[in-house]
Amino acid sequence: MAAPASIPSGRSFGSRRLWIGVASAALLLALAWSAAWFYVPPLVAGAAEKLTLDKLGRRLTLGHVAFNPWTLELTIDDLALAGAGAGAPPQLEVKRIHADAAIVSLFRLAPVIDSLEIDAPVVRVARIDEGRYDVDDVLERLAAAPPAEHPPRFALHNIVVRGGSVDFVDRPLAATHRVRDLALGVPFLSTLPSERDIKVEPHLAFDLDGGRFDSAGAATPFAQKGNGEVHLKFEGFAVGPYLGYLPRGMPARLRKATLGADLAIAFERQPKLSLKIAGAIAASDIEVLDTSLEDLMQAGDIRFVIDDLRPLERRV
Repeated sequence: MAAPASIPSGRSFGSRRLWIGVASAALLLALAWSAAWFYVPPLVAGAAEKLTLDKLGRRLTLGHVAFNPWTLELTIDDLALAGAGAGAPPQLEVKRIHADAAIVSLFRLAPVIDSLEIDAPVVRVARIDEGRYDVDDVLERLAAAPPAEHPPRFALHNIVVRGGSVDFVDRPLAATHRVRDLALGVPFLSTLPSERDIKVEPHLAFDLDGGRFDSAGAATPFAQKGNGEVHLKFEGFAVGPYLGYLPRGMPARLRKATLGADLAIAFERQPKLSLKIAGAIAASDIEVLDTSLEDLMQAGDIRFVIDDLRPLERRV
């Protein structure tokens, strides 16, 4: 005689319902998370445009916004901040911004960015008159804003700026100063305790009106000891286009000079704050006039070699 078929116990039936419920919830969560592909970009664009208009009084436009919810990567293409007045060129343009957020951002309720890349930013600033600039309205809004009760909570790591440029148009002097090939590397900026992989060394380089500026460094300013060293180097920097910004009424007037420098700046916070500068500063083709615009001094080449300069300790 055949044995009677076994009947599932209440416990196994309940376990099956539990697993079905967990799987359904996971599936719904995955679908909702995937939907962020579509609804996060318009939310980011709308919030950014509204916040910029409220805080700066300028219109912000974003060309294309993409978000990957599984890697938490956000990409913004063709950002533009309107200039002052109708018909003015954009005050700021950025070809591409790419941010790679860390999953801990969700738990800390604050942005923790593993890497931030900014490609081809363009900044335009104009001096309209003596002491007046086309960004005065933005600066006045920022100055009038009430101070925040608490500093913003964020952590940015591996910040890289590539191919930047700045145009400074001086209308009273009918001159334009240009910064080209701006490259910047910042290891991190943070108001949160955060330990992320650091892959970027401090770096700043650019061309200013044909003169090259370059720097590199390695530093740990937020560590317990807090020490580091930065190298600064530039050459062929002609001061002629900037003489109009020197204070008036000086006993002597520089008419011409070309500057260069190769310096190593070391700092340390412990056991006491210390700053040491070593290297060389050079100047060539120097012409200085007196108050009557007569020749006061001419020099072909001057070079200062610094073995050990400690400005905080008044030692040289």
